[in-house]
Amino acid sequence: MRARQSPYRLDCSPDFIVRTPYPARLYGQTGVCGQSHAHHPESKGDLATAFVDRCYAFTKHNGSYSVVTPQNWLFLGAYKKLREQLLRECEWNFVAKLGPAAFEDMNWWAANTALLMFTNSRPSISHQIVGVDVSAPRVPVEKAVLLQSVSVQIACQKRQLGNPDARISLEETLEGTLLGQYASSLQGTVTGDSVRYVRCFWEAPTITNEWRELQSTVQSCTPYGGREHMVFWRNGGQELASNPQARVQGMSAWNKQGIVISQMRELPATLYSGDVSITMHLPLSPINPLILKLFGLSANLQSSIKLCAV
Repeated sequence: MRARQSPYRLDCSPDFIVRTPYPARLYGQTGVCGQSHAHHPESKGDLATAFVDRCYAFTKHNGSYSVVTPQNWLFLGAYKKLREQLLRECEWNFVAKLGPAAFEDMNWWAANTALLMFTNSRPSISHQIVGVDVSAPRVPVEKAVLLQSVSVQIACQKRQLGNPDARISLEETLEGTLLGQYASSLQGTVTGDSVRYVRCFWEAPTITNEWRELQSTVQSCTPYGGREHMVFWRNGGQELASNPQARVQGMSAWNKQGIVISQMRELPATLYSGDVSITMHLPLSPINPLILKLFGLSANLQSSIKLCAV
């Protein structure tokens, strides 16, 4: 597939297609960030998402527009209000989960992208969203072929508002209690300089009081993984905390049992023993530790979490 960047200035024609700008550096340019905060408060966290909001404002009543964007705004909590607004005020016609490597000319190979089509018209109660998923192939031509033959998914637009944070999910809605009722999810610590603060445990004869065990990422589900590292912890971590690039966080999970989920594509999990964990993890501190540990190391956790997003 090939995509052509549309000019930033769009007219108010009834129908148009735009690929939103991705590079984060654009967001830091003088005036861009301020304009986004002033005119698009519900999507100000990301320039590409601000363009989704801007396209909605540009489109006349009953006009349609298509956008290629990162997928993150379809489920991140920061964009809940934007999703709610668009679900109430626009018809969601089509959602294609393109995944990474979707375009021949894109230089952000790993970006998880989505192709969406909207109509600027208030949806009926029974309006259906049509979606497809072609994330698996890593060759753009293969994705293009699959788009023509893959089975479609159909979901009721109104029911999306009933999802947690109004997340967009075209999967069959599961009834039951949310994981949040059984466990708390916390972000881990950011060292800001791993070369300075992080070592493998075998690099030191013993782990003294100046070091603390560090829980890091795992590549696949395993009972005890990601335990190769330790973090510099002189003066109880005060020296690390004084680094302006560091964030010591997730302390409420320390010294508790649970599971840790690596925020990578397959969401691999491992048991958590209460150590300091790095930012790529979500330590889950459970009410019922045994049940949650067994659940976390099974395929059910990965599949259940993925139902929360397109």
